[in-house]
Amino acid sequence: MVLTLGITLQHRQLWAYKWYFELSYEHNVPTYFSAFILGVTGIILAAIAKKNFKERFKWHWLILSIGFLYLAIDEVVIIHERLGQLVVMVIEPEDLLFSDWAYAGLLIVITLSILFFSFYKHLPPNTKRGFFISATLFVGAALGLEIIGSAILFRIGYNQNIHTAFTTVEEFLEMIAIIIFIETISTYLKNSNAFIKSEI
Repeated sequence: MVLTLGITLQHRQLWAYKWYFELSYEHNVPTYFSAFILGVTGIILAAIAKKNFKERFKWHWLILSIGFLYLAIDEVVIIHERLGQLVVMVIEPEDLLFSDWAYAGLLIVITLSILFFSFYKHLPPNTKRGFFISATLFVGAALGLEIIGSAILFRIGYNQNIHTAFTTVEEFLEMIAIIIFIETISTYLKNSNAFIKSEI
């Protein structure tokens, strides 16, 4: 009896700590880890922008750096949710097919895809491949799963299990995408350093 009670209490104590590691919650270990790797990405991109300061695409690297540093901050303070307030000024809430901020996200992704197409084309093949894989994973998770998940919830009503499942997969894929991207741009920076040294 005492042993069973002790095991039950230990289980409850451990269960109480699960919030700190669940991907479906905010302001816990996964949140700050995501913010950290996004910040690291922004710093590496800033280093590339500085190294390519006299080249044609220096501003593209700088904009990417600023964008990822913004995402690092947004991961903690959740600014992107406020984009939905702008959307509902144009589209009535009852006419929304999915999460309001996802409309703004779609517009941003389409705009950036057009503006960065020439930049993407000039990248070395391996870097281009890394960009494509990481961008597909990140946008597919952050925007694609958000649209699918919110569209389902709009039709059947809020369901904790569905919300948790979609959010967990979304956050996990975003982390994988950023880690792949860090590897890609770190290799690009290292190779550009080696190229400069060989020129000297």
